[in-house]
Amino acid sequence: MTLNLTANTSNRVVTTFNEKRTINDPFYIVKLINQQSLSEVIFYAEDTSVNQDRYNQFQWIITGSTYVNLTGGTINLEAGEYKYYAYQSVTLSLTPADWTGLVEQGRARINASETIVTYSGANITNTIVYRP
Repeated sequence: MTLNLTANTSNRVVTTFNEKRTINDPFYIVKLINQQSLSEVIFYAEDTSVNQDRYNQFQWIITGSTYVNLTGGTINLEAGEYKYYAYQSVTLSLTPADWTGLVEQGRARINASETIVTYSGANITNTIVYRP
């Protein structure tokens, strides 16, 4: 699966992590690895799905600043291509030794946020939306 996300905003992420879980009420820990720099981020976001037997839903906030909350789903990532790995854990721990198994892996694309430029002149107003 490929997750399409946007930088500098809150992203609603819907997955099926629950399909491969082997423990009851797990914490889902996500590791994202940038495919160019190989830098990685490990974080947790609360599952807000109302029907976790069918799907899982998360809010991943991708900031453009240095502020992060790795146990609250707020991460700082640059635009680019990533691989993601989702693990289950009995406890809320960002330490890999505490995780009990991989439940899903795939690709994620972080798109840069839109830039809106408005030009006014000579009785003409143009708005240009740049989507990198």
